[in-house]
Amino acid sequence: SLTRLKISDHYWQEIKLSLAFLVLLLLIAFRLFLPSVGQFYYNRGVERYEAGYLIGAQLVFERAQKLAPDFAAIHFKLGQLHEYLQDLANAKAEYRRAVQGNEPGAYNNLARLSILEQDYSTAVLLLLNGLEHSADPEWQYKMYSNLGWARLHQERYPDAQARLEAAIDLFPERARAHCLL
Repeated sequence: SLTRLKISDHYWQEIKLSLAFLVLLLLIAFRLFLPSVGQFYYNRGVERYEAGYLIGAQLVFERAQKLAPDFAAIHFKLGQLHEYLQDLANAKAEYRRAVQGNEPGAYNNLARLSILEQDYSTAVLLLLNGLEHSADPEWQYKMYSNLGWARLHQERYPDAQARLEAAIDLFPERARAHCLL
């Protein structure tokens, strides 16, 4: 190519080095851009999930996961999808990955599955950690309610009452915490 372009062989080494450096920069830019592409696919997956196209959503979420493997929200949504499909083993695995990224909903949902399996101590640990990582009142309500539920099963009634009252303080109009209380 350099001969066809009538470039003197005196400059070939410099041109090859410049091209290699350019390819390296393009690869670095591509790698840095992948999380944005992953976010794009995540948004598409959420749209499909909310529209009820679960298989399509799963495919899109899995593509997003390959592009942005550290994006905890993708793992959380995949966990929700697997849970909806009654694939609890995969749901728990995805929730665990999302917990590693401090996704508040994953703490709550994984704890809820632990409560259903009567593993109350694991649920309590997950919920206490989740409360430390969440400033969202919606998730805090769910976590306090589930924490009260787990403490109720552990027969730790004063702690259950305190957690359920904390949930009620956040959303007094909701029934779940009232019923458990």
